[in-house]
This record gives sequence, C-alpha cells and structure tokens, in this order.
Amino acid sequence: KTRSGVQCERWDAEWMKDVLEEYLTGTEAYNMFGGNMTQVYAELGLEGSYCRNPFPELFEGAWCMKAGGSDPESDWDYCNVRTCNKYQYAKPDN
Repeated sequence: KTRSGVQCERWDAEWMKDVLEEYLTGTEAYNMFGGNMTQVYAELGLEGSYCRNPFPELFEGAWCMKAGGSDPESDWDYCNVRTCNKYQYAKPDN
C-alpha cells in the first residue's frame, strides 16, 4: 500500500505497460535485455503490486501506481518501505 493507504496497482496492468516502457527505454536494464520487457520487469522486480523504484534517478524511494488509476502523472504515491539494494526492492515495514 501507499503512504496514504491506497492499494497498489499491479505492475503488469494493461494501462501501465506503455507508460513503463516509455520510462524504461534506454535504462541499464532495458539495454541489457535488448528491450525485452518481460526480462526487464524480472530484472527490476516489477511483479505483483509490490512497491518498487525502477527509476532511482527520478524518484527518492519505493513507490507504486494507485490501483484503479489511469494517469501516470498523478496516480502514484511513495510507500513506507525499507530499501535494500540498487533497485530499491522493498518489503513493507511490519
């Protein structure tokens, strides 16, 4: 869930695919796998509805898109999680 308590959207939600590919194009992971988005998602841990930060150069911590959203500019929020490596894979603080 986000800091505001909203459930996170799945990273593979249809409305997010084009948005994420646009942002991921040219990243280290994208180039490493020749643009194969399935492999890029796996490398960045973009699975389920977990909070992640696949763009550490753009965001200060783990975040997710809000479930039911459709606007990538406003339908996201940071999450209250610990960071544990370069891509900021994180598990919720319990």
